[in-house]
Amino acid sequence: MDSDRFDRMARSWANAAPRRALLGGVIGGAFGLTTRSGEARKKTKKKIPLCLNGLTLLASSKKKKQLLKKGATPGVCAPGGGGNVCNCDPCLRETCVAGSCQCPANMARDSKGVCSIFRSCVSVGQTTTDPTFCCSGRGNNVGIGQFFCIPGNEACAIDIDCLHGQHCVGNLCAPTYIATVGDQCADRAFDICSNRDQCKTGLCEDNLCKTCTSKAQCGDDRPNDGVTCTCVEGLCLTSNHLAMRPVDSCSQCPPATAYCYTLGTLHTCIPLCGRTLN
Repeated sequence: MDSDRFDRMARSWANAAPRRALLGGVIGGAFGLTTRSGEARKKTKKKIPLCLNGLTLLASSKKKKQLLKKGATPGVCAPGGGGNVCNCDPCLRETCVAGSCQCPANMARDSKGVCSIFRSCVSVGQTTTDPTFCCSGRGNNVGIGQFFCIPGNEACAIDIDCLHGQHCVGNLCAPTYIATVGDQCADRAFDICSNRDQCKTGLCEDNLCKTCTSKAQCGDDRPNDGVTCTCVEGLCLTSNHLAMRPVDSCSQCPPATAYCYTLGTLHTCIPLCGRTLN
């Protein structure tokens, strides 16, 4: 190869190099973009359809839990029917009927306001001729054709029908209730109520036991007698002096005492609002 021809080839490659680099960058960039887009598609989390107030929403798993607590129902809204226009509470097992939240046809509300399937049964501590008649579905054979009802983990009528102090919600012990209505109700299973007597705080609002922050929340104890309640450290306590009990020491307060007030050497046992000490 002569020197002139070599010089012409060298100049040709030199001039082409930037173009090849640019082309390579464009191709490489396009490939990289395609790869990143593919990765982004892989990382996109699947959205779950929910119906809330008649609107179909697509929510992430995290957002789903929040929306379910607000009354959303799984799936898309029913076409033409407005969907879940009632904004019913799934933890109360309600359904939307003619624009209002009601229990399904085969259910009625229990003492805590939860839709339940009621049946005639025998609670713990009583005897029956068949263990299946026990509210818990469990009974010990005590002879002469009698069974002593004992606590269980499933069906119930009242709290004592459930093992380990579990609450009876919607005629189901708390673990079974949660498994039936969903994990979104787990943090409410022990706090659902319909009146203050079902709460250790003496306050029931929006079907939940809550702690008070003001006297106004606690309402009246005996409104006809002008007796009101008061809020102390989150508890709604009675202001009815006849319901209180003076003692020498707080250790002498009866089991129904919710709060012991101490002033110097004086001690007073005070029950929750609306209750008295035995």
